[in-house]
Parts: sequence; structure tokens; C-alpha cells
Amino acid sequence: MTGSPGSAALRVLSLADGVRTLRGVGPARAALLERLGVTTIGDLLRLLPRRYDDRRALTTIAALGAGESGSFIARVAAAGAQATHRRWRVFRAVFADDTGSIEALWFRFHAAHLQALARPGARLLVHGTVSSAAGRRGLVHPELEPLGEGGERVEAAIRPVYPATEGISQATLRTLVRRALEETLPGIEESLPRDLRDRLGLPGLAESLAGVHRPADEASLEMLQAGVTPWHRRLLFDELLSLQLRLAVRRQRYEAARPRHFRRPRQELLQRLRARLPFALTAAQERVCREILEDLGGPRPMQRLLQGDVGSGKTVVAALAVLAAVSGGGQAALLVPTELLAEQHHLTLGRLAGALGVEAELLTGTASREHRARVLAGLASGRTRFVIGTHALFQEGVRFDRLALAVIDEQHRFGVRQRLRLREKGEAPDLLVMTATPIPRTLALALCGDLDLSLIDELPPGRRPVATRVVGEADRRGAWELVRGELGRGKRVYVVCPRAEEGADQEGLAAARAAQRLRAYFRGVGVGLVHGRMPLEERSRSMELFRSGETPLLVATTVVEVGLDVPEATVMLIERAERFGLSQLHQLRGRVGRGPDPAHCLLFTGARPSPEALERLAVLERTTDGFAVAQADLELRGPGLLAGTRQSGLAGLRFDDLAREPLLVSAARDAARGIVAADPDFDLPEHARLREMAGVAVAAQGCAAAPADPPCGAPRR
Repeated sequence: MTGSPGSAALRVLSLADGVRTLRGVGPARAALLERLGVTTIGDLLRLLPRRYDDRRALTTIAALGAGESGSFIARVAAAGAQATHRRWRVFRAVFADDTGSIEALWFRFHAAHLQALARPGARLLVHGTVSSAAGRRGLVHPELEPLGEGGERVEAAIRPVYPATEGISQATLRTLVRRALEETLPGIEESLPRDLRDRLGLPGLAESLAGVHRPADEASLEMLQAGVTPWHRRLLFDELLSLQLRLAVRRQRYEAARPRHFRRPRQELLQRLRARLPFALTAAQERVCREILEDLGGPRPMQRLLQGDVGSGKTVVAALAVLAAVSGGGQAALLVPTELLAEQHHLTLGRLAGALGVEAELLTGTASREHRARVLAGLASGRTRFVIGTHALFQEGVRFDRLALAVIDEQHRFGVRQRLRLREKGEAPDLLVMTATPIPRTLALALCGDLDLSLIDELPPGRRPVATRVVGEADRRGAWELVRGELGRGKRVYVVCPRAEEGADQEGLAAARAAQRLRAYFRGVGVGLVHGRMPLEERSRSMELFRSGETPLLVATTVVEVGLDVPEATVMLIERAERFGLSQLHQLRGRVGRGPDPAHCLLFTGARPSPEALERLAVLERTTDGFAVAQADLELRGPGLLAGTRQSGLAGLRFDDLAREPLLVSAARDAARGIVAADPDFDLPEHARLREMAGVAVAAQGCAAAPADPPCGAPRR
């Protein structure tokens, strides 16, 4: 809300107001702020400082050495814009105090602003870092602060430092945040019920927003510099609760819509499946199977996330779930992200189900018109009870007679709307989503709070760790000799390259070019090629030749990342490994070591890998535990590239905050489920603000509409 015209100083803005309602934000600046994810005043106030500069201590010009940062009060001896010999425009100023003088340069500058501030004779507070070039000390882009009429400081001496984007200075961000606080704090309404705040020991919203941006004293600054404060915990909880409320609403409405009309699973078929397996299930697989079967026979629809490391045996569990659904009179669909993975599942799961009388069909985007028509007719009539497919499964024209179970493999590769489109092809079918990209439990709870979690946390007996080594340019010859030795023993070798063909970046080794070179290097050895742009028949033929050993060396892109099971494969060699994420490298490594022989993963780097890249790759040398790898990946790169969180609303949360506050994540999920169970339409007065956090709109009749569905349950920003 705003005051009357002419009372701008008294106006009170809302957190939901657009950022352009702030003084000093026009269209151009609003576009720059949007790069930081800031479109509303609430977004701006939740742009948390990365650190805090303590500028209370003042120094002198002479006391600052090269490389040192500091603040000093000085007089502007000279200033003005100049053209250099390269026709650049620079702004130069010379500052002087009683101890000496120093020159400052701005290469990109707002001329009017600097000329108004750095007037010759003006006294300013200057903060910067001294650089030294050709023996001359100087400052580059120092911050300038005007002083009051009495020489006193105008701004606070403790300065928050915000995430930055080109075109917006720290001074501008601080000014906008200060204005936002001044114009919103008086009108901020508390969003959390008092009993919930008291139970969790959380401060108020207005206090928390002010606390993270305005450290008032030494104690506050020490808390902020040490890590998560009560104010951070409150803002983190708000974000988590908003996410969990959306998930809880979606889960509650999905369960309420579920008709349990098909029969319980037939135990006889499941016993026959167990009898056909050439191995005994691990204790973890048995536990997960029990959880799934209880869901399938229960009163509510299953909504379960199955996590397991590479090679932990998720495929067998999926087979049991599929046969359980089919034996109860329904149909099952398995959705996978790539045609290659669909083909592999059709080969393994299809063979297993077919031996028990359940024929599996394959539906991909490259299927012939005749094949597609036959599969669609079988699904619509109910004759086809199990289908494995790619994105083609949720296209228009795909209709099921009675879809009872939707299984989604590598779930993080699908957008939420795609997953929903598959689920909507049945009358609220059971849902099992699987991932071989391990997610630390805290993040899994945050991302997938609408799903129950099942974990296969042990590998089948006999699985050996894969020896992993980072290989630089100087060590390549020895690594290729290891490959030659394995080929001589009749083993299989993968060589993975970043792309299928040469592109604009000539540094990368493309798969097609690499295959040509390796055929010349390993004369007499069959070298195959697989990538995503190959026709289906050609790709399938290549894979079959690799399995049989006719072409024991396979050059591929990352299409081989998941789903392949070739026990004779003992070497995974990855070119330009620094270009991949740790979790993806771990997935690729999981393609070897599936037989009784020792296995190797060779991570080839480029000529000059960065220290950061080598630090990441060293993680894989130290551990073969997928959960440890995933945690390291999160800590090094943040949650944004894992499990779809870049588009999930969690990209703004630091994983270390989540890791340090696991109880807060659980508390948010428990609170959300309790609130939605007790008050599903948010009718109680104390839940009015929570309705906004849940993204639930209220129709004219007063009933709540469904919230927007985020990926894997995470809210959009």
C-alpha cells in the first residue's frame, strides 16, 4: 500500500510489489536485477549478502601497501575523464591526505555520478585495494562515499557485499536494499503461526530481514560472519516451508482423487520372478520391495522415490513393481530419457517379464508408423500390459486402458509437466521415480517432499571398487597401453568423448574423430561408435557388436551413461573429464566393474586443466561411494546442477545451509503436511498468509485451486 500523493517518505510497500516500485529502479535497472533473480521487493530482500566488510577502522594513504585493502578519508586533489592512446575513456582522480597521495582509475564508469562525487576539493571516504604496476601504487575502481557536513560518515561502517551482476555496483545494491527495508518493514505481516515459530525458536520475519542486511553491533557481525544465524534460519525455513506446502497440497489432492479399483498383486507371479533370478536379492533390495508392495496394496496411491547407487540393483526392483501392478489387473509404463536406455531396458526387463508371460513393448520417437500404430492399439485395448518408452509415451494419441503404475527412470532428466502428462494417462496411477544420481538425504527431503523415500544403500556381493586415475598429457601413453592389455585379454573398453562431431570448439575430441584415430592406433581391433544422432538400427547394431566382442572398443558420447550392463567391460576412459560433473563421471564409471575382473576408470584431462578441475576429479580417485561423490559435487558446484534444482527454486539456497540444518528441512516437511492435513483449503485465519506461500489461489466460491506444480516438488521463483 502507499500513502497519499506527495507523501513518498511515508509510503509502505509490500514484499510482493514489483521492484520497479522502488525509487531508483527504472526499466534498465530492473532488467539488470532480473539477472540476479530479483523481480519483487521480497526477492531483493532475500538476496542475502555473501559476506560483510568491516570498514570501521580507518587508515592513511601512506600506510596502505601493495595488495592491501582499506578505507581512508582524503581530499580530491584532481579529477576528470580522459581519453587514452587506445581511445578508451577513463576517469582519473588523485586523492591526498596528510601522509601522501594516490591515483585512482575507473575504466567503466558513470561519468555524471563520478564527476558529481569526485569534485576537486571535496572530502570523501575512499575504500579500495592498492595495486602496483611499473612501480606505481594506485587504486582501480575504488568505492567513494560522501561525508556529512561535519565530516561524519553517512553510510554504516559495516557493509554487506551482495551477489553481483555487471551494470549494478555494490553501492547501488546497498542503496536499493536500504530503501526496500525502509519502505517495507513498517508494513510486513508475519506469515508463520505463532505456535510454529515458538516451537522452532524462529524470530519474526521483519526482524530477520533487517538482521541479515543491517548488522547493528559487534555481536551481530560476529554471528553473521560465523555462518547461519537465527535470521538466516528463519528465511531458510520460509523458503523450505513454501516448497513443502506446495508438495503437501499436491500430494493430498492426488491421494484424494485415487480410485483403488484394481486387484492386489498376485504373489504367485512375484515368486516366479524371484525363482528366475540368478542371484539372491540384497537386504536393501528386499526392504525396498516390501515398501513398494505395501504401497501398491494400500489405500492411497504410491508416490515413492527410489534412490540407489550405480549397480545397486534398481532395475530388479522396478521389474518386481511392474509385475506386481500387471498381476493386479493394470498396465505399467516405464519412462526413460534416451532411446539407448529404453532399448537396454527392453532387452533386460522385457526378457524377464516375457519369460513370465508379460510381453513388453518398446515405444520411442523413431519407431516406424506401423510399429507405433500396433503399440498404441495394444495400450488402448489393454492387450499390451507393459510398455517401455521415451518422451513418446506422453505424446497425444497414447492412451491406456488401465494405467496402474508409472515408473520414471533417471527422473531428474524430465520436467514436471512431462511426468504429470504420463501420470494423467491413468486414473491417478501409482508413481515410482528412480534415480542413480544419489542425492544426500537432506536435499532429497527438500526437493522431493511429496515423495516417500526408499534407499538401496548396499551393493550386490562381489562388486569390486573401480580403480580410478586422473591422467594428464604426460601419462597418456601408459594409459593407452593399459587399454591395449585389456583388449588383449578379451575385455571390453569404453572411450567417452564430450560430443558426437567436431563443433566450433576444436579443443574437444569428438566421438567420430576419436573412433577414426583409434582404428589407426589399435590396428586389428574392432572399434565401434555410438552417439545419440545415429539411427536406431545402426546404434542397436553397434551395441550388439560391442556385447559380443566383435568390436571390443566402443567410442561413445554420454548416451552410455546409464542402463548398460556389459560384464566383460573393464575400462572406462573419459576424454576431457574436467568438462563433466562429478555425478555424471560417477555414472559413467558405473558402466565397468560389473563382472569378476578388476576394472579401471581413466580420466583424461586437457593440456592445462585448472586447479579447481583437478580438485574435483581427485574426489573420484578417493572414493567410489556415489553419495560421497554427490555431496562433493554439491559442495563444489552447488545444488543447481543436480536433480533439476536449477529450475526448482532451490538454486538460491546454499547447500551448506541445508547440510547444517537437516532438522529444519524435516521440520518444514512435517509442518507442511500437518497444516494441509488439518486445513487443506487454508481457511483458518492463522493460515491465510500460508495460502500465498503454498501458491494456492482461492476461487470466487472460496475453494482452493491446485498450486502450480514444480519439478520434483520444488517451487518456481
